[in-house]
Amino acid sequence: MKKIIILCFALLFLFSTTAAMATKEEVRVPTKVKVISQSCMAERLCITVIDLECNEVVVIFYSVLASGLFKGSLKLNNLIRTGMFVEPDEQAYVIGQDAPFVEGNEQGKEPKFPR
Repeated sequence: MKKIIILCFALLFLFSTTAAMATKEEVRVPTKVKVISQSCMAERLCITVIDLECNEVVVIFYSVLASGLFKGSLKLNNLIRTGMFVEPDEQAYVIGQDAPFVEGNEQGKEPKFPR
């Protein structure tokens, strides 16, 4: 019976360490991008961009992490590489209703944000 318990603990330890090591993967946020859409909520920001190094559509999620009594800072929450590849010059902008923009812009043209 002791051998079975020791074997179960060994397997549990083995699976927990491999899962922890798999989640420690470093996320590389693209630095050269073309922003095609953004969406925001009270404590979250979602930006859809084209990574200009490989022309892949990437969705980046930021959120405010609470830290004590004060509001925390904006931190990277998740980054999704979609596997969709586009031509940056042919990809249109998507104008959302929850982000500020000047009325009169047409879909697909470069948005003019208020200053």
